[in-house]
Amino acid sequence: MGVLQFTSRIFVVSKPLALKWVSELQLPISMKIISILKHPTIALGFFLFCHSANADSYIFVINTTEKDMSGPSTAAYLDEHRWMKKWDSIVVESKSKKESIRVVPIRANSNHELKRALEFWMTSTNPNEPKHLVKGIVVYSHGNNMVLLNESQDFFLKLPTDIGSTFEPVIGRFSQDARVILIGCKVLWGQSAYTAHSSFKSFADAFQLKGGFIYANESDGLDPFTLFSNPFNSDIKTPKRIAAFVNYVFWPISSTLLPIMSKYIYNQGYGLKIKNEKTELIRIQQDETFEYNNFNDK
Repeated sequence: MGVLQFTSRIFVVSKPLALKWVSELQLPISMKIISILKHPTIALGFFLFCHSANADSYIFVINTTEKDMSGPSTAAYLDEHRWMKKWDSIVVESKSKKESIRVVPIRANSNHELKRALEFWMTSTNPNEPKHLVKGIVVYSHGNNMVLLNESQDFFLKLPTDIGSTFEPVIGRFSQDARVILIGCKVLWGQSAYTAHSSFKSFADAFQLKGGFIYANESDGLDPFTLFSNPFNSDIKTPKRIAAFVNYVFWPISSTLLPIMSKYIYNQGYGLKIKNEKTELIRIQQDETFEYNNFNDK
């Protein structure tokens, strides 16, 4: 497994993907570092160093980047940094309570890569340390009718069937106010409130989530930032490049309509609040899932 560090963030990726990024970025120093890390002793020392400042809890921002979109020119709509910023208020609040939380971005091309990355962070190097908890998980992917996937379908997660195998390192390790947010189109497509409630309960059971909040889209997802991406970016698939080009041409109109559509037509879903084994289903918009510090008080 390769490790790349940018500013204060640690990215955990597979070694082939790490090498590809460095080669495309043309960073000879970083390439030498990764080459050095191939030595088992040095790699172990680096692993211990990375874990020496472990947090009490982790927030995992998971990006299922497609293999054909990996690299420094990755399309804007696969940029996990924008999602990481949404957790800032949670981290700030936790610091006031003397609780240490680390926001960890993970890029995984497959279910197996995601599991390995989660194992990396959830494995303690000190057997006397209390087990780390998960404060939040956001999975940024495509979606369709109880499935999360990427375009290559190397990442393909059936809900709730595949939760136990793919998310095994975090099963039962959630804090009482944890949030699980599934960013993908139509995960709960066509489901009534009753069916959505049943689906969420099966998700919670699979994660062994005893308290907190789960969200999934019922409608298509739409991010205005995505549709204003560079239409000449070769990483973006042709339909999205066309949409981006149209939005550029008609920007006075599209810049007004897209935020309205994003807020009131798209990104509509359900959320399940869990507290003391009691559950409550609410109708909520995707961005609202980050606006409350404690859903159980809403």
